[in-house]
Amino acid sequence: MLTTSSWDLEAGKPKIFDDKRNEADYSLETNSSITPAKFAFGELVAGRFVKTPKGHSVGILGFGAIGKEIGRKLNAIGMNVHYSKRTALTGEEEKELGYPATFHKEIKDLFENSQLLVLACPLNAGTHYVVNEESLKFLPKEARIINIGRGALIDTQAMLAALKSGHLHGVGLDVFEKEPIVEEELCKRWDVIIEPHIGSSTLENVELSEKNCADNIYNMILGDGKSLTRVN
Repeated sequence: MLTTSSWDLEAGKPKIFDDKRNEADYSLETNSSITPAKFAFGELVAGRFVKTPKGHSVGILGFGAIGKEIGRKLNAIGMNVHYSKRTALTGEEEKELGYPATFHKEIKDLFENSQLLVLACPLNAGTHYVVNEESLKFLPKEARIINIGRGALIDTQAMLAALKSGHLHGVGLDVFEKEPIVEEELCKRWDVIIEPHIGSSTLENVELSEKNCADNIYNMILGDGKSLTRVN
């Protein structure tokens, strides 16, 4: 395959690309100091190495049912799981977890052990802008962030600055700070993956949600009066 010579941190995309069939999709340059595109086995894209998850660390902020399931799947592909929540898991909970996970009481300690940071926590006064200009400095260089919690967990401008400096390698966003508005700059960058709330977009999940809603109503009126879930 072809690889470009370098990455444009400011624009968040490769500087040049030899295949001009989709010229509008690429940032083409004529600077003679830029090495032309060359062959690679896929380990290098625009001067940036592609690395396997195995052996790297993931930090999960918010270790409820979803956070635990994310940890289970990432542990299965060889990642070392770290987590932070209000209280550490009990010995019994650790046994039920089925994989090793290291607890960090302080956010700073979690970030320092997060080559991949996954945000799966609720938004409240304590987590608003938990990813900000200062906390980003605790992440290892070229770390990645995935946010499936709430948009305002991340200071978007601080995140963009970290991408432009090269401190962050990339981010994946399911939620956005100013929903339903998505900042135009996020849509233009190749180091930002945007997939807003599409994980639930299946026929089976819609049917399950409808059944869960009906069961909730039945249980509240004709059952023991307790809701099965807080929503739906």
